[in-house]
Amino acid sequence: TASVVVAMAVGLFAVSSSSNVGVNKPISSIRNMVKSSRTLGRLRSRMGKRKGNSIFTPPYGHHRHSLSLRGRAIGIPEEQMFDDLQDWEDFAREKGIVLGGDPFFALAEERITPNSWMAEVQGLVECSESRFAGSRGVTTAESYLVKRMREIGLDVSVHTTEVKIKSNGKRQYCENGEESFPVVNVIGVLRAKPSTPFPRKYLVVGAHYDSRNHLLSAEGPAPGADDNASGVAAVLETAKLAKEFSESTGGLDADILFMAFGGEEVGCIGSEKFVSEHVAPKPYRRDFLGAIVLDQIGFKLPEHVHRRARLVLETIKTTTRPVSAKVEDMVGKMGAAAMPNGAQVWCNWFGVGSDHMPFLEKDLPSVLLIARDYFSNEGKHSCYDTMEKLDPEQGAFISRIAALGALHIASKGENINHSTREHLETFIDSQPRTSHRQQALCDYF
Repeated sequence: TASVVVAMAVGLFAVSSSSNVGVNKPISSIRNMVKSSRTLGRLRSRMGKRKGNSIFTPPYGHHRHSLSLRGRAIGIPEEQMFDDLQDWEDFAREKGIVLGGDPFFALAEERITPNSWMAEVQGLVECSESRFAGSRGVTTAESYLVKRMREIGLDVSVHTTEVKIKSNGKRQYCENGEESFPVVNVIGVLRAKPSTPFPRKYLVVGAHYDSRNHLLSAEGPAPGADDNASGVAAVLETAKLAKEFSESTGGLDADILFMAFGGEEVGCIGSEKFVSEHVAPKPYRRDFLGAIVLDQIGFKLPEHVHRRARLVLETIKTTTRPVSAKVEDMVGKMGAAAMPNGAQVWCNWFGVGSDHMPFLEKDLPSVLLIARDYFSNEGKHSCYDTMEKLDPEQGAFISRIAALGALHIASKGENINHSTREHLETFIDSQPRTSHRQQALCDYF
């Protein structure tokens, strides 16, 4: 599979390597993961039957956004991607999830604000005109993200692979290309408390930082405000909150890898390499807790202004029962944090794109957070994907949900409310004495 080299947890982050992407092997079919014959039939009618690969297996991996993948169109209208959504409240009733509110949400709300989230979006958008894979601008963005993660206090590394291209007026991404260019993942690690034994468990919080325009080339501006500076901003906001929480409570029980994936717009190159080489193989697989991925979280239609956020939690129930249980647990925890606080939340169990799919294809738990209205953004994949189209309240809200999900998972996989009384009390006492803080303290104790 198309892939990017990255170094993994347990002291492997100093490694740097590169490799050419060879002939793409067909990724494992997801047909048998899909339980709904109604959805299967609907997708058949939209996509048509293909020879060789499953109809769920586009030739360049699962990619929601491209007009074509290695020259072959997928053909699912974007507005139909969410035809089979499940209301999160229905899912909660099925699983017996009781909404009780999350006392940590108020503290996250104080730290991750619409202004702070928009500042992170602005920093990435304005660092270069375009972040298209292989462009000069994407190199500038890589340097910016390295600097930003170091400012937050993370251990940062950069890992590179090569991807082949063929030029004939436009760039065509294929395994038999004539030229190559680097695709880079930027990784910032927040390490677990020193007393955590090796090998350490680890969690990924990631978003792709590359952008594209309608030309699918490095020519012309591609600001990529919603797609996907919005997701990268959420990763950085989560990192800041997790770093502060770790320092105030004596540390987390697992490493968190905050990742900016490269090459998503040309086929999930970065995430596929990361997964195939440093998550899926043993012994890395056994220590992997899950991945939270964010993509296009900032756009909301004006008629939904009364809602703080409209969020889809997208994943796949795999054929392996333990992994299905993990993704359901992740969806349950993040939905439970969002629902009592004014959001609409849905589940999409038939994921088809973005950087969560390489994890799921290898039977590894991963959930994508994406805005319900993303496909209505007329500026997507163009020079008009600009910051004024974003809803800062929604972007900050979804960032908080990602942060809460990460802290839940990195605290021995338990609900953060069950952290030791002394540690949580120390963290709460370090916060400004606002009504939110006082209410959170009251709710917890």
